[in-house]
This record gives sequence, structure tokens and C-alpha cells, in this order.
Amino acid sequence: MLVADPGTIAELIANLDALRPIKGAFSCPTSNGSRVLALLAYPDGHRLTISVGTGGCGIVTNGKLVRTVASLSHTNPVGPRLLGQLKRLVGADFHYRPR
Repeated sequence: MLVADPGTIAELIANLDALRPIKGAFSCPTSNGSRVLALLAYPDGHRLTISVGTGGCGIVTNGKLVRTVASLSHTNPVGPRLLGQLKRLVGADFHYRPR
């Protein structure tokens, strides 16, 4: 699905930017590899792919930065909000299952 609405794009980018970084070693034994890919194309020709894991630790990466949608102990409220936005955008009924 192509998202062209500037407000939706701004909200999506703000949610991605606000995710909690992952620091140190971590293990995601229940991750099944499912993910949503966001392909961003900027007016200057720059392109970026962001992978959002929908299971395990909910790893989000653009290849350089690594963050998580997990909100263990409600310390990362943006994560569930981002997953809800992605569900609406792609029309998928995936269920995030934290580790």
C-alpha cells in the first residue's frame, strides 16, 4: 500500500523515531521471523527500508539502528501504537506476541 498523506507519514516517522533503542545483548526465542516492511522514498531520491518484527522482541531496524516495539512494563508506549498504525495501513490482522 502506498501512503502519500503527509500527516500519516509524519505520524509514522515520529512513532518510529520515538521507539526505545535496544542496548546490549538480547535473545528472542519466540520470534518466528514475521515482519512488516516499510519502504520509504524521499523526494531527493533517497530510499530507506524499515523492518518491523511482529513477534519475539519486536525488532525494528533500518539496517543501522535497532529498536523494539516491545513495551515490557509499559516502558515503550509508542511500540504498540506503531503496530496498531501499521495494522491499519496494511490491512493485516497480525498479533504481536512478546517474548
